[in-house]
Amino acid sequence: MEMYGRQSLVAAKMSTCFVIGNGKSRRKEPVEQLIQFGDVYVCNYATVDLPSTHSIITDKDLLIHLLSEHNTKSTTVWTREKWCSSIVHETPLYPLSNRPYAPLERRELESNWGSGVHALWKAATDGNAMVVMIGFDLYSKKTNNNLYSSKPHYSKTPKDPSDWIYQIEQVFRFFPDTMFVSIQPNTWKAPETWSALDNFSIDSYRNLWSMLKDNG
Repeated sequence: MEMYGRQSLVAAKMSTCFVIGNGKSRRKEPVEQLIQFGDVYVCNYATVDLPSTHSIITDKDLLIHLLSEHNTKSTTVWTREKWCSSIVHETPLYPLSNRPYAPLERRELESNWGSGVHALWKAATDGNAMVVMIGFDLYSKKTNNNLYSSKPHYSKTPKDPSDWIYQIEQVFRFFPDTMFVSIQPNTWKAPETWSALDNFSIDSYRNLWSMLKDNG
């Protein structure tokens, strides 16, 4: 369901959280302000770049790097269950679900889920009525469309988004009573399988900031 307009954000007066991906569409937006309006879930390097309630880091090498080189005490860090028992650090590590549902395909295995998919799943599991998705751009062209692609443990090579699209669709389907709103410029096109779902819509940054200002 594509919906540019305030209608798709009306329910944000209810229990709303923000899941921040690392696509470049959010680069010029003051997303650090979102913590004023609800729980914020960040992924990977954004752990040390943005204020958040929860941080999801699934890659072991990146997790060790961030724990070793940066202050991670201001957020709750979630990672794969196996890393919680094998990594010792003063920052507590909390386990993500290691089998969210019975997988039918290989790409549905938890071991193939990245931080973004896990963040969306956790946000919905935590009982939020609306999950606002920021920076879930999906698509790349000549280089990796990730704000942190030049950082350690990242790749500049573009990634095929097909698995992400499928995995995120399963999250939407598993939580039919949760509204998912992706904030994107009006040139962005949602995957057809997402647009067909009643609990997914698209809105703009302009409408997001206006709604937050009106209801803040």
